[in-house]
Amino acid sequence: MTRSGPSWGKKEKNCDAQVPEDERKGDQWDHTAIDVEIRLVVSLIIGKRDHDTLAEVVADFAERTGNVPPRLTTTDDCATYSDILLEQYGQTIVPSKTGKRGRPRKPYRQWPAGAAYATVNKTFREGRVTAVARTLVHGTEDDLARGLTASS
Repeated sequence: MTRSGPSWGKKEKNCDAQVPEDERKGDQWDHTAIDVEIRLVVSLIIGKRDHDTLAEVVADFAERTGNVPPRLTTTDDCATYSDILLEQYGQTIVPSKTGKRGRPRKPYRQWPAGAAYATVNKTFREGRVTAVARTLVHGTEDDLARGLTASS
């Protein structure tokens, strides 16, 4: 009897990216987007810790919350979140023509005013949090301070 289970059966180090059956095996993460004020899990996606899965959870959260960026967004220090959040919530800015010769400036994404995105990195020792490092990624220090003040 053979089993074709969803995500069990093989460790990550034994998976082969070229084998379709191995795609859902190995390390799987539960990616959650939580409203910490009321402890509501707004979005939950299970999958590999890669760009596509992270983009899926951010897009799902945005859709469920009317595509309005939260006043304060925090994640761990996975660098992929920065680009994904900017793509989801950023506003496209098209620079005006300068009238000068040369290549015109390209459009770019700008983080929305009034919102802040920061990473939080916790240091553990003997099972306890001993330090918390916070790094502002998008927004201003004032936006971050307002978001933290408003957060319980």
